[in-house]
Amino acid sequence: MRYLMALLVLIGSPATGADTLSAVTVNGTRFSVEVAATDAARRQGLMHRPALADGQGMLFVYDTPQPVVFWNKNVHFPIDILYFGADRRLLCLDEEVPPCVKACPRYRCDAPVKYVLEVGAGTAGRLGRPGSLELLFEKTGQ
Repeated sequence: MRYLMALLVLIGSPATGADTLSAVTVNGTRFSVEVAATDAARRQGLMHRPALADGQGMLFVYDTPQPVVFWNKNVHFPIDILYFGADRRLLCLDEEVPPCVKACPRYRCDAPVKYVLEVGAGTAGRLGRPGSLELLFEKTGQ
């Protein structure tokens, strides 16, 4: 919990829904992200958005590391889902997750996940070897 509070101070505390984080970096690739650190923001995720611009994403933050399950319900574009542990190293990866409206498949990581980064489909393949991916937080003047 103390680490989550420090992260929220660094990026701006999300009062309702998702707030904009200056950036995260994965293997030298920078993403402007929105942070989903509350249950409500995590439930909403990227639903009902028409698109996700290149270089943008959503970062899901959990108080304690835990197995997680995601789906792409009511998201209108395919995404890659990257699951990171408390050490910010990649644990699991789902690529090219298609949009879904009904009877959506679930995507899970049974390892203890602390952060999940959703980015546009095809992005994960450009980041490098999955075993070497690390999530870094970037502080800016926001």
